[in-house]
Amino acid sequence: MRGYKQVAWVRFIPLLFAVVGMPLVLKMVPPNPYYGVRTETTLASASVWYKANFWAGLVAVVLGLFAAGANAAIHRSASIPDNMKMLMTVSATVVVAGAMAVAGIIAS
Repeated sequence: MRGYKQVAWVRFIPLLFAVVGMPLVLKMVPPNPYYGVRTETTLASASVWYKANFWAGLVAVVLGLFAAGANAAIHRSASIPDNMKMLMTVSATVVVAGAMAVAGIIAS
């Protein structure tokens, strides 16, 4: 198994969520079967699509930036063991992804 230092790039994944969420916040992504919150409800109505994806994108941007900052602090910490750094980093990523999905579904 690879050590944390070899896969430290994982800490940047929440930043990717923030980047991917920005077009959703700006309502630049029309209804489509590939990108955004894709449910029967959101695909049936453009207004529901934009509302649900706005909220999902906003959560992705805010939590993605927060988690990226937290991951940077975790990565720099000398007092946290490497195995815990990986667990904390992956957990932050899962929280961002889950919150983004829940926000979009609730808004729809």
